[in-house]
Amino acid sequence: MPTCLTTAWRQFYVLLSHGITTYRNTKLILSLLTKSNTIQHKTKRYLLKLLVLRVVVLIITVLGGIGISYPMNWYSTALNERNKDEFWNYLKLFVCCVCVYVPFVALDGYVGDLLAMRFRQTLTNMLFDVYMTKRAYYHIRFKSDIDNPGQRFGDDIKSFAYGVFDFLNVILKHTLNLLGFSYVLYTIDMSSIPYLIAFSLCGTIFALTVFSQRLTELSYVIMKDQADFVTNIIRIHDSAESIALYNAARHERNWLQMRLETLISDGLVNIRWLAALSAFSEVFRFLSIVFPYMLLAEKYFREEITMGQLSQSVYAFSALLRALNIIINNIPTLTSLSATSTRVGDAILAVHNIHYEHQCNMQQMKNGCHDDDVDDTLDTYTQEAASLLNRDNGTHNHMDAILKSKISTKETDSNVLKLENVSYFAPNSDFLLLHELNLHLQQSTTTSDRGLQSLLIVGYSGCGKSSLFRVISGLWNDGYGHISRPKLKHCLFLPQKPYLPNLPMEFNTLRNQLLFPKYVSSESTMMNDNITATLFHEDDPTANMNEEALSASLIDDQDILNVLEKINLTHLDTYGSDTQNKQALLYCTADWCNCLSVGEQQRLAIGRCLLSKPNMVFVDEATSALDEANECAMYEQLKALDAPIISIGHHKGLAKYHDLVLQFERNGKWKLLQAQQYLNEK
Repeated sequence: MPTCLTTAWRQFYVLLSHGITTYRNTKLILSLLTKSNTIQHKTKRYLLKLLVLRVVVLIITVLGGIGISYPMNWYSTALNERNKDEFWNYLKLFVCCVCVYVPFVALDGYVGDLLAMRFRQTLTNMLFDVYMTKRAYYHIRFKSDIDNPGQRFGDDIKSFAYGVFDFLNVILKHTLNLLGFSYVLYTIDMSSIPYLIAFSLCGTIFALTVFSQRLTELSYVIMKDQADFVTNIIRIHDSAESIALYNAARHERNWLQMRLETLISDGLVNIRWLAALSAFSEVFRFLSIVFPYMLLAEKYFREEITMGQLSQSVYAFSALLRALNIIINNIPTLTSLSATSTRVGDAILAVHNIHYEHQCNMQQMKNGCHDDDVDDTLDTYTQEAASLLNRDNGTHNHMDAILKSKISTKETDSNVLKLENVSYFAPNSDFLLLHELNLHLQQSTTTSDRGLQSLLIVGYSGCGKSSLFRVISGLWNDGYGHISRPKLKHCLFLPQKPYLPNLPMEFNTLRNQLLFPKYVSSESTMMNDNITATLFHEDDPTANMNEEALSASLIDDQDILNVLEKINLTHLDTYGSDTQNKQALLYCTADWCNCLSVGEQQRLAIGRCLLSKPNMVFVDEATSALDEANECAMYEQLKALDAPIISIGHHKGLAKYHDLVLQFERNGKWKLLQAQQYLNEK
């Protein structure tokens, strides 16, 4: 007996802990949702109205189900009293009540699914707003305790959104409706079995014929939409550095919302069919109640069976439904909801910790704030998350790490790149990559030069050359020193692995790929006209999301064709529908990421640079896949931009396109040489 009590207590304790965890995480997520500044007021009002409608329809449905039992009792009484006229009158009344009741059942299911779907859409949009700002999508990769953030913000949010309303629906329905309406047609008369089988078979065939094929097709489409959506999320995680260097979070956020809209649109069609199926199921279920009476009524009137046997055949398994234990039967739902809410809650905390660190760094660079000052400027979301979960969000434990040994970066309006005593480490590491680098690209004093000096960075593999670009761009800041550079929107970083955005196929033209990221076709830009759309701005709250996209039409097709010739990609006319019309090439669609070789992708990236004309270009071995002739041709085009070039490369011949050479050596040491001096070295 003590062992049994101990086991029971442990099971109860586990169940209680799941409930507490679910409550705390659900409270966190819902609180962030209600306090979010990016969610429009009309969206919150819309969700509130849907919730009220859901509760009202649920109450009507439950009361209707209870009320409909009275006609059942009346015609049962009439049947018991062998009052034939009253029996058929009450039976007709019952059928009329069912006709009124069934639409509410269908509406109940439809509104419930619509509420869960719109809640999921709003919650996902809100979380992507914080995920795609402050480069959180990049920095979360260094959070070892957050596995697969893409799934957390995709599948787990979906499971959480639907799980919350499923669980609430179960609790409310079983609280209001103590009697269920599931019945097993149990018959005493064996002769009625063939009729029951025929009745069941007819209903099955009807459901398979009318609903099965369409629902199967919709299920396939929704699975594909879900896969495309999740793939895009994963792609952001895998290409986080390239997106950050291209400063393309705004566009990726927009395309995520477009794919989500496609998923929701197909889902709305699906729930309409599910509502129709629900209506049919309710009709079939009530017919299943009436059918035994229709079969056995005449036998009862002939006194071949007793009223007790008739009632037993109709209501036999109703006791089973009343015996169901709500909590025990929903343990899987509760544990699943607990797991998904925990995963989503932890991911939210991780993202807001990243926002907090960013805010601390920005405040430190402005006025060297202390711990107390940072607490005063703490993001509202992070304060709410920490207080609701009563967890250590790392703010104070890591305060020294945040406020000490951070590289400060200053953005200027001039084309100046200056590094003063810059030393840096890899994230979450004590390994010194570079020690006290001092570098200032001077303005040229000769009229024949392009302006600022250009720089080539060389050194053995793994010495930290690409890491210097990450430090300059602001992705890494572990270390000390000061950096002055132009604003990121005036710079263009070309990574070794080119980044080709995964545009929807109808917008994935060669023209859009070449104009990315500075210009994007307005056709591929989604406007915030949806009821659940959020007010997303990447970093600047005054930014206009469509400001750059609208200017894409100002770029003449002939200018793009001229750039294609400069980067030796005119052979791509084979992808066009009309090889004689060069302009048609710009508007042909293809999966360019898989169609183009790495060398072609690198030349396409150079073409973007020629079209966007940045004030400063950072080239991280972005010509490594090219032959010597193409590499020289690309650098000649870059030289013609009248912008300083900061390159990383292993080919010694690249030095002739630069003024200075920064050579990385062992143990964080370095030396700065004139390009000609470097070329003269053996």
